[in-house]
Amino acid sequence: MGIFYILVVIVAIILVRVCFEIRKAEQQEKEQEQQVSTTIHKFAVLVSQKEGKKKQVNIAQIKEILKVVNNLLGGELYNLIKTGKKPDVKKNKNNKCC
Repeated sequence: MGIFYILVVIVAIILVRVCFEIRKAEQQEKEQEQQVSTTIHKFAVLVSQKEGKKKQVNIAQIKEILKVVNNLLGGELYNLIKTGKKPDVKKNKNNKCC
């Protein structure tokens, strides 16, 4: 019977440690999501500033548009924003937008 109790205690300790590791991983994931959210917000502010307030588009609307575009691109937009890498895009003077 003594060995049984020792095994139960060992299993309980292992379970507690696993739970702590899971909670730690969840906390890190939440912090990373918060960091990405802040980065996306800053990017939305930059978009608003580039827009030059020509149209009444608030930050929340820009963030919603970014979310839709990110979904359409399979998550690549947020990856670009998060890493801060600028895509290698050559401007074509013949193609005018807006």
